[in-house]
Amino acid sequence: MTFSCLGKHLFSSRFSEILGLALAVSLAICWQCESVVSQEDVSQEDVAPKEVASTNANEDSNSAEAHQELLFSGRVPNSVDELKFMESHFAELAESVFPATVNIQMGQSQGSGVVVSSDGYILTAAHVIGNSPGQTALITFIVDGEKKQIFAETLGVQAGTVDSGMLKIKEGSARFSGRYGVRPIKIDKENRFEGDYPYVDIGISQDLKLGQWVLAVGHPGGIDKARGLVVRVGRIIDNRKTSLRTDCTLVGGDSGGPLFDMNGDVIGIHSRIGLTLADNLHVPADIFSEKWDLMASGVIINGKGTLGFSVVDDTNEIEKVESKGPADKAGMKVGDIVTKVQRNKISDKRDLSKAFKSMDVWPNTIIKIVVQRGDEEKVLRIKVAKKG
Repeated sequence: MTFSCLGKHLFSSRFSEILGLALAVSLAICWQCESVVSQEDVSQEDVAPKEVASTNANEDSNSAEAHQELLFSGRVPNSVDELKFMESHFAELAESVFPATVNIQMGQSQGSGVVVSSDGYILTAAHVIGNSPGQTALITFIVDGEKKQIFAETLGVQAGTVDSGMLKIKEGSARFSGRYGVRPIKIDKENRFEGDYPYVDIGISQDLKLGQWVLAVGHPGGIDKARGLVVRVGRIIDNRKTSLRTDCTLVGGDSGGPLFDMNGDVIGIHSRIGLTLADNLHVPADIFSEKWDLMASGVIINGKGTLGFSVVDDTNEIEKVESKGPADKAGMKVGDIVTKVQRNKISDKRDLSKAFKSMDVWPNTIIKIVVQRGDEEKVLRIKVAKKG
């Protein structure tokens, strides 16, 4: 397991002083070990047991509170004890999230991802899996030090400013979709992943504070058994609705990997490297939570979509239906009068525009439209198509 930190950025100028203090304390402990033990034995005989227990309990409680405050406030550690605590916590955290952090291979390209549910949903970056739902990706875990593989199907993405993507694990062999065509591939039994999927929980990103400590992990360059999971420690330096920025070092191949808070919850997905290696952007976890149903159903969010019909001037009467387009396939006819879109009542073109602006109208979305055709009312379910 590989760790890297940004020395001056993370621990400030006090870091060298703390290291010096750590060395001095270590030498003092080794030199005075026997005398300290003997003094403690004597003092415990002289002090009432209840009083000692009470004092120790208070000290332990205060220490625990200070450690929690250190982790979630973003404060710089100012003692050897705090540094040791952080080192231990980071190591335990990395070990706990390792099993759920995976490598994703799509043809000749690859990236990272993280499993976030017991039924095998995986979060990653859109640019790792592309914007073609229904493709097959090869997923690699590390189980007891060995590579284990399984297939997953690409689902929805939100490309552009937001770089979010989703997959779902599927069993058995499949056709591996590659950049240069499709070739059949089957995972050998000894290399096949079997059993329950390891997963981590999704956290809340909007509540993250500037300076808060975070952990970035991934498999840059693919999974390396000897190297293990690559772990970077850093802090939140900007938190916006559509992006998180941290000073965790990222490199090529980290894309799609998870960013964790100190509870071990996923709060972001690695997206883009900034002007320096220590200035990087992540997709906030809330983006995935808010768009979960759309992405899970294979919707390309923010893609240009079309319903394949137009209306007469400013009215709600259908003027044209594109041949073999979405509206045509759903049964819409020229002369139909649109009376409702989802739950929105329609009386003119302005109402239509307002209705579509208030909804998620992206490719693969199903839109319920009610039309009046003579004396009949027809309910049409139109699947939005990709424009062009």
